[in-house]
Amino acid sequence: MYRDENAAATIRAAENRSEPASPVVPAGLTRTYAMRMARLGTAVFAAVILLLSGLLLALNPWWGFRWRMTYGLIAVWVLGGPAFAAIFWIARSKVRQRLSSLSKRYLTDSPALQRLMRQESGALPVWLGEQTERLERHSWLLPVTLIAVILPLTLHLIVGIVFYDRHYARDFDKWMLMSMALVGAAHLTVAIFSARHVILVQRELDAGKIPVGAKRGWVAMGLSVAAGCVPGALLIGIPPLIVAATGTVYLPLLFSQVARRMAHERDRVHSLIPTYPFGKTV
Repeated sequence: MYRDENAAATIRAAENRSEPASPVVPAGLTRTYAMRMARLGTAVFAAVILLLSGLLLALNPWWGFRWRMTYGLIAVWVLGGPAFAAIFWIARSKVRQRLSSLSKRYLTDSPALQRLMRQESGALPVWLGEQTERLERHSWLLPVTLIAVILPLTLHLIVGIVFYDRHYARDFDKWMLMSMALVGAAHLTVAIFSARHVILVQRELDAGKIPVGAKRGWVAMGLSVAAGCVPGALLIGIPPLIVAATGTVYLPLLFSQVARRMAHERDRVHSLIPTYPFGKTV
């Protein structure tokens, strides 16, 4: 029969035979949450830069300054690092504030309530673990897809500057537009299979399987070359050969690294989430 909250807390604590759980959230879990937020936020930031670059390029006939898509491509790599660091710091600060706010629920003058709260405070790491797990797919999907699309253009820019002409960047917009026209289907194929790779790796990890990496990258490369043949094959097959050479350099390695890092990150998150005795979260 219920008498007061102290009596109820004493009964509840007696029913729970586990030792008082530590309310301290592992620093690694907070860091992984912030890392995923930063990865997703930086990818959104980069996508916005590229979209704005395309808009400014379309406005060139209406203003005196000649904007180039190359500026946007370079800005993504130059500003990506600082953006990642800033978003990481903000996300980690915000989640620490949230955890601090939740932990204040456990402040009480009652010894019985204090013991019960210490036991149930194990829900804090579980709560953060759930928030971190929800970010897994999104934190990989957009970044990997974006890198798979802009990395070959970046490699072409670097090769052109190093081996062709140091002023090559001035006319690189023409190369990008020609690339979109001739092998746009190849770029689209790479984007689709990169996103699909992230989804499949997550499903393989959920099933307890070893994720496929480089093998899927080679398949994506082969299909992108096939897609590049339309209409690239009309120009003596040169565009498909460029697609094949570029894809061989980075696609298998990218897919392999994504699979390995996703598996490693998943293991780290699961190792940092404690078992909550009541099977529920804050």
